[in-house]
Amino acid sequence: MTPAEMQQLALIVNPDGPWSLGFWIKIGGFVIAGAGLLFAGWQIRQLSQQLAQSNEVFKADHDRTRRENLVNTLRHYTAGTKPEHNKMVQLLDRMSEDQLINLWEAKPITLGGELKEFACSALRREFPDAYERHCKDREPVQFTHGESMQLRYIMLDVLNHYEVCLAPWHLGIADEEAMESQFKALVDRKDGKHKLDAARNIIGPDRFPASKAFKDKLFPPEGKIQPAKPQLGQGQ
Repeated sequence: MTPAEMQQLALIVNPDGPWSLGFWIKIGGFVIAGAGLLFAGWQIRQLSQQLAQSNEVFKADHDRTRRENLVNTLRHYTAGTKPEHNKMVQLLDRMSEDQLINLWEAKPITLGGELKEFACSALRREFPDAYERHCKDREPVQFTHGESMQLRYIMLDVLNHYEVCLAPWHLGIADEEAMESQFKALVDRKDGKHKLDAARNIIGPDRFPASKAFKDKLFPPEGKIQPAKPQLGQGQ
């Protein structure tokens, strides 16, 4: 291409001349557009960093909240555990199915031997003379309607107390591993039976979903693998 042809092509692209106002306006437009792209890229990088930092802060807050909920649950367990609970657990885990059914149905129950002693110990606060009246020997004795109703109340009290303590674990709002370590004793297995399992089965295990899920997680039914709980940021 000759110099004349090149000059003619330049005039076609920029008819006002190579150093005209229009030329500089176009150059300025290119510069501004390029600067805008660079600024947009910088903003995207800044936003990405802010999002990453926000995720880290959110996760840290989430973990801290789960630890705080664990501490609060331990406090609730300690404050809500009553002297009669331990004896009631021992009684419930040794009662026969028929005795548990009678207790749940608010019928007077008949107990003898160590079961009678556990029951009298559990009744000590409301019926301080129960031990003297019923435990002079190991012969079976029928507890009064009032005593049986009080035993029923204590049974429900301890079952609900454990359920409330395990609810944060079930809802995923407390540190899972720490909860399992701290509260394993609530569903522990002895002599082939889980603590309070028989009583829950009589009342209905679906009424205690947290306790049932907790037991099944720590002691999976034979041949059944428990699914892992969803992690932070994953769907249910």
